[in-house]
Amino acid sequence: SFDIAQAAYNEALDNFKKELGNDGKNSWLSGQTSMASVLSVAETARSTTFPTTSKWIRLNSISSKIVYYGTVLDVLSQHHPEYVSLAWGAVKFVLMGVINHGELLNKFTQAFSEIGDALKVAACSALVYETADIETTISRLYLQIIRFLNKAVRWYTSSPIVRVLKGIVKPYELSWKEDVDSIRSCLARVKDRAEIASWAELRVVHDVLTTQGSKVDVIGLAVSNLQNRFDGMFQLMEHQLQETLNNKAISMTLREDMDYIRPGIRDLQVNAILDNLQPALDPDQNLLQTQLILGRNNNMHDHLQNRDHLCRYIQRWSDEPVSSLLIVRATVRSRVMVKTILLDLISTLRASARTVFFTLPRAASRIPRDQSLLLSSWVQALVHQVLKTKLDFLLRSQEKSQVAQYCENHSPKEWMHLLGQVLASIPYAYFVIDTSDLYEQYRNEPDYFRDLINLFRTLMASVTAAHGHLKIFVVGYGSAVPNEGFPVGGQVRELLCSLQYRAIPPKFRAQYSTKTRIQRIRMQRLSTARIA
Repeated sequence: SFDIAQAAYNEALDNFKKELGNDGKNSWLSGQTSMASVLSVAETARSTTFPTTSKWIRLNSISSKIVYYGTVLDVLSQHHPEYVSLAWGAVKFVLMGVINHGELLNKFTQAFSEIGDALKVAACSALVYETADIETTISRLYLQIIRFLNKAVRWYTSSPIVRVLKGIVKPYELSWKEDVDSIRSCLARVKDRAEIASWAELRVVHDVLTTQGSKVDVIGLAVSNLQNRFDGMFQLMEHQLQETLNNKAISMTLREDMDYIRPGIRDLQVNAILDNLQPALDPDQNLLQTQLILGRNNNMHDHLQNRDHLCRYIQRWSDEPVSSLLIVRATVRSRVMVKTILLDLISTLRASARTVFFTLPRAASRIPRDQSLLLSSWVQALVHQVLKTKLDFLLRSQEKSQVAQYCENHSPKEWMHLLGQVLASIPYAYFVIDTSDLYEQYRNEPDYFRDLINLFRTLMASVTAAHGHLKIFVVGYGSAVPNEGFPVGGQVRELLCSLQYRAIPPKFRAQYSTKTRIQRIRMQRLSTARIA
């Protein structure tokens, strides 16, 4: 910001230099940047010239006493007046010079003290009132101070004899008093200008307060109107509160009824969601029917060739510390043996108290097949099976999961996303999946199995990100299942093996054609399922 005091000093110094011209006696001002430094130089000159003034004080005291009794000495010198008066006049002249010198020292001390106070007043005024008028007045004050200090420094730097002579020739009253009075006059002007500026500020403050007072009056009127309105509102609220208290019994009864009804409403909503997602074929019933139809026995696995190879893959799939995906490539004619393998795997996992979700081929041909089975409906059936196990998910998200949302048709990706949210609350989950129904629907679309595997990969990534573990066992049919291996990821393992079917030997074909369906299944078990 603009410094008024510094600008006033620069202006005063320029004017002083113009007055003296190229006089070398003011060289002591060179390099001084402010009035404080100028006063400091003058103070230094004074303290250097008179490190101690005790002798001048004693000399001045003696001279003053002698001059005080000068009248008596004049009377005593009447014997030879022509000689004594001449000698006494010379002595008195010298004594007056000493007295004037002492008076100058005292006046200088007072003047320096007043100059210090004047500089403080000027600096404060320049800081508070930054106006051109104040700057001009302070500049005049500084000019008078510089003039006085210049004469004082020149007097201090003179020889003692010259100072005594100057004290006689130029006493304080004749040569210095005018300068000190000028400084006092300029200081008075600075104070007057500052007072005028303060009056102007007070006037501005008065105008602002007057304006604000008008606004406060308006605000007070508005507050009064609001108070009246609030009084009316309070009366209304008191009336309504009284009515509420009068109807407290009814309110408490309604609250108790709502608390009683709310769980039932939640149950109805959950049941409506599950009924909407209910598939045409119940997985648990299909599992039970498959077990009854196959007529399971403990010696059935003895007819499998290379059984150990498949068991190693299943064991490796189950023991992986991270989420893993095992894909088994099978043929359509090996469905019976696939069912046996899937039933054994589901039973083993359930016996180990694992959370298992599954899809199996249809147990009996009498069950009508949905020729329009879509991948979205197939994934929706998985969502229904998982939600039946995790009903607390629907209860926690009841406000966000309305019945209408589950009644809408969603894509397989959207159903998989919901499935991932539910599985995130299950630490370990197993899926045993048979895709024969999808194979019958999409056998002419070779990319359906790849899309299904990608959905499972997305599901596993979502569950793994939620710090869960997901194991998926998938059986695929036909050429849609790739022959090559799958890449091994950092957080998900993918395995691939093949289940090859060996046809009925020719010597049993005639016998096979005459058997019933159950007998054919048993014969097929005896001669099929070679694990490659």
